[in-house]
This record gives sequence, structure tokens and C-alpha cells, in this order.
Amino acid sequence: MPIITSIVPAYLLIYLNILRITQHEATNECQISYAYGSTIAAIYMCYRLGNIFLLPLSISFACYLTICTDLIRMQRRFTRTCERNVHIRKNLILQILFLFLNFAVFWLPAEIITLYTKSRLLKDTVQVTKSLNILLDPLIITGFDTRFSTAAQR
Repeated sequence: MPIITSIVPAYLLIYLNILRITQHEATNECQISYAYGSTIAAIYMCYRLGNIFLLPLSISFACYLTICTDLIRMQRRFTRTCERNVHIRKNLILQILFLFLNFAVFWLPAEIITLYTKSRLLKDTVQVTKSLNILLDPLIITGFDTRFSTAAQR
């Protein structure tokens, strides 16, 4: 259901009066309210979860899966000739796995908290959690790169 509802654009939900977006003049913050009962709220939550979390997660999973299958196919072809390349490919597969898990671990709780809370303090904490994903990606990439590990040993 979330993937299906992610196809529906937000402006269509606003046009159909399912969502109402209001801006407070004093605080300059926007607030989303639902025009109907809890079923519409559930549909919007599925839309948001699908659009913000599941759609990018499924796209990145598909891309990483094709990279891994290509690497495994290449590894089977060149197992006897290139022992060093096999080690590099295994490191690359582990790196892709850690990048994917990093995205899933830091974005899923943040999106669940964002959907179910109205506290401004928690929303700021969620932004910090989402930023950790961006900060950890380069560390994961450099940690699995053999060039950096050999340079650190020298």
C-alpha cells in the first residue's frame, strides 16, 4: 500500500481537500491537518512513509542488488586468476551492505517519529538522526576502501 500511495502527489491530496496546510503567522511554521477521519490520516501516513522512506529504500536496494549480482557473477568468472580482485569485490559487497543498512537504520525510526509526534523538540532530534546517515556514508566508504587502509598502515 505505501508504494501505491507514493504515486499520488501531495498537491492532489491538497486539491481533493484531504490535507490542509496552514501557516501560523507568529511562528512561521506550517501545520498539516486532515480534513476527514482517521482513515484519511492513515492514507496520508502511508503516502508519506512510501514517498519519503520506502521508495528511496526500494530504489537503492534495487541498485545495490544489481551491483552485487554483477560482482558475484564476475567473481565466479575470475576466481582462479585474480585473488586480489576477489578480496576487493568482497569488500565492495560489504560496503554496499553497510551503506544500505545505514540508510535503513537511521531513516526508518526518524520517519516513524516524524509521523507520530507533534513535538518540536523531537522533530529537531529526528533531523539530527537523519543527518547521521549523511555523515556516516563517507566513513563507511573510506573504511572499506583498501587504498585508505594501506595508506594508514604506512
